[in-house]
Amino acid sequence: MGHSHDLFLPPSTPNPALSHEQMDADDMGTWAFGGGEANGPYGEGVPYRQAETVDGTPKGAAGSWKNGSGTAVRNGGIRLRAPIERRYYAHTPSHIYPPEVHDYNARFTRALEAIKRRHDPTVATVAQGVLEWQRTRGIKSGSGVGIGEAGATNGGGVVQAWLDRFYMSRIGIRFLIGQHVALNTQQPHKDYVGIICTQANVHDIVQEAIENARYVCEEHYGLLRGPPVQLICPRNLTFAHVPGHLSHIVFELLKNSLRAVVERFGVDAEDRGVGYPPIKVIVVEGGEDITIKISDEGGGIPRRAVPLVWTYMYTTMVGQSIDQDYHVGDFQAPMAGFGYGLPLSRLYARYFGGDLRLISMDGFGTDVYIHLNKLSSSCEPLP
Repeated sequence: MGHSHDLFLPPSTPNPALSHEQMDADDMGTWAFGGGEANGPYGEGVPYRQAETVDGTPKGAAGSWKNGSGTAVRNGGIRLRAPIERRYYAHTPSHIYPPEVHDYNARFTRALEAIKRRHDPTVATVAQGVLEWQRTRGIKSGSGVGIGEAGATNGGGVVQAWLDRFYMSRIGIRFLIGQHVALNTQQPHKDYVGIICTQANVHDIVQEAIENARYVCEEHYGLLRGPPVQLICPRNLTFAHVPGHLSHIVFELLKNSLRAVVERFGVDAEDRGVGYPPIKVIVVEGGEDITIKISDEGGGIPRRAVPLVWTYMYTTMVGQSIDQDYHVGDFQAPMAGFGYGLPLSRLYARYFGGDLRLISMDGFGTDVYIHLNKLSSSCEPLP
C-alpha cells in the first residue's frame, strides 16, 4: 500500500504506527472518523454521513440556527471530520492480528462509545434550536415547524424536510456505532448479532413498552392505576429487528394514547367510578409485514390538525418549553414533550422498511398502525 512499515497488515487493517496520544478515547473523536469513500460499514460510512449531516444545515433556518443550539450540534459533528490514514477493519482476516491491532480496535470502540454519549442530547438540543428559530419568526410555540397562527408555512417546509433527513441520518449513524460497539463488547448470544436480535419476541417487547408507558403516566398524573392496556399478540411471534427501536416506537405512541385518555376522562375518573376505557394493542402477522394497531378512546384529533401531528414541535401540551439542562437520550422521555414523538417514531419505523399511519375519529379516539417489514429485501433509506 506504499507504507513499508505496515506491509505485514492486510489492506484493510489499521496502521499500528499511530501514536497512543492520537488514539486516546477522549480525543479520538477529533480524528478517527475521517477518510474517503463511504463503502465501509463503520470507519468510512460514519464519516460520510457525519459530513452530510453537518453540511446540510437548512438555508431556511439561517440566522438563529447559526447561533446557540444549532452551533452546538454542528460543532459536535465537525469534531469527527479529521482524516485517518487507514481503514480499521478487515473483510476476511486469515491470520492472527498482532497485539497493536487488538489495542487499536479496543481504543477505537471506546472512542465510538464516547462519541455516542456526547450526542445523546442532540434531539433536545435541536428542538431548542427550532424553538429559538420559531421565536425569531413569531411562530407560536407548539404549533409545528413553520406553522403560523393561520396555518401558513412561513418557510417551515424547508426546515421540516431537513429535520427528517437529519434525524434519519442520525438513526443510521447511531445504529452503525451501536452495532460496532455491541459486537466488540457484548458477550456472544445465539439470538443477537450486535444490537440486532434475530429472534425478537414482539409480545415481550410490546409488553415491556406498555409497562413503561403506564408507569410514566401514573407518575406524571399521580394516579394509583393508569388506564388499562389490553395486548392481543401471539406469544411466540418473532422476527429479526432491533428491540430498542420497536420499544421506542410503541412506548411513544402509548404515551400519547394514555395522555389523551386521562385528559379526556379526568385524573379522578377512578374516584368517580367512571373508570378509563382500555387502550387496545393488537399485533398481527401478515405475509410481508407485522402490524401493530394501537386504539384509544381519547377523543381523537380534529381533521384539520391531522397533517400537523407529523410536523416537529407540534404538540397539544400546554406551556411547551425545554429545560436548558434537559440532556437525555433517545429512549428517555417525559410524559409529553416538544412534539417529536410521532415524527421520530415514523422515522424509526421507516428505517427498516416499515411505516407508521394514523387514523383519527374526532370525538371518539385514534388508531395508529405500525407496519414492520419482516422481509430481508428492504434497503436502508439513506437521506
